[in-house]
Amino acid sequence: MANRYYIYGCKTLLSDLREIVDSAAQFEEEGKTPEDWIKHNNVPHQSRRVITWGYAINKVIEYCTEQVEINEYRELDEQDYPG
Repeated sequence: MANRYYIYGCKTLLSDLREIVDSAAQFEEEGKTPEDWIKHNNVPHQSRRVITWGYAINKVIEYCTEQVEINEYRELDEQDYPG
């Protein structure tokens, strides 16, 4: 893996990612499926095939990222146009 540069606050990001992966691992150890875990995280998902844990983790991270982007947009919108 190549060296990467991260923004300030990266420790929180890494902690959040570890929490996601640990949560998936716990579900797997309990014998639950990746689909169960995706539902537990309230991530919209439609698939007719069996999914892997890696795919499920990526879907949850992608969904969380989208939610952050939506919230940032809303915050900027509210700050830019005082009511």
